[in-house]
Amino acid sequence: QIAEIMFSPGDSVFCVTPQNSRGLDADTLADVLNGMKVNAVSCKSTKEAMELSRKACGENGRIVVFGSLSFLSEVKSLFLP
Repeated sequence: QIAEIMFSPGDSVFCVTPQNSRGLDADTLADVLNGMKVNAVSCKSTKEAMELSRKACGENGRIVVFGSLSFLSEVKSLFLP
């Protein structure tokens, strides 16, 4: 239900499996989203997901990240030296 609120057909989503037992794995999430006509890709790492996101959105696009504070911290570290 959350996926239906957050994503629309044609959106691009890059999924990462969280490093905790409570999170949904990237393959499952990508399958659900692809079933909703969202362009979802299962990524092996946060770094891969961010690299693909940057390429997909271009220079003036926006990247929106969802996840726990520790995951968001990991994403932030990829942007800052």
